[in-house]
Amino acid sequence: LVVVVQDGSEQRVAERALKESEARFKRIANSAPALMWVTRLDRVRDFVNDHYVAFVVGPNGSREEARTVDWRLRIHPDDHDRIVGDSLAGEATLEAFTLEGRYLRHDGEYRWLRSVSQPRFGPDGDLIGFIGVASDITVAKEAEIELRRSVDDQTRELALSEARFRAVFDTVLEVLVLM
Repeated sequence: LVVVVQDGSEQRVAERALKESEARFKRIANSAPALMWVTRLDRVRDFVNDHYVAFVVGPNGSREEARTVDWRLRIHPDDHDRIVGDSLAGEATLEAFTLEGRYLRHDGEYRWLRSVSQPRFGPDGDLIGFIGVASDITVAKEAEIELRRSVDDQTRELALSEARFRAVFDTVLEVLVLM
């Protein structure tokens, strides 16, 4: 008869500390005014925060539904190829990278998001996925686009005015030469 007695108190303390750490992370992530996620290498999300759920599936959607949505299907058609390409290139660097583009919100409206993703590594140093944070920059982006449009319009008007001035100046020079 062999009896093995093992003290599990250290293991229970470590388990409680881990649960507390996870709960603290979720509280912080859910109170942040940004979309946050943690993915595996297969691009399935292990975690999404409340803002992510609200953006992707709305107030009546489930966390599970938001977690399994393929974000690539939510990219505006005009931005799709660029964003997917930039994402693959960014992931390949194994460094933090930024993406900016229009994504479909649960209500059918496209919103400009700027996201920053960075790799996450396991205890053995192997890549196990990515962590990402995105913020809605629609208001700033629309102001930037309007400003560019205004500058382009004014530049065109200035070029037209300059062309008219040159035409008048050239005509005056011809008249002076004739006189």
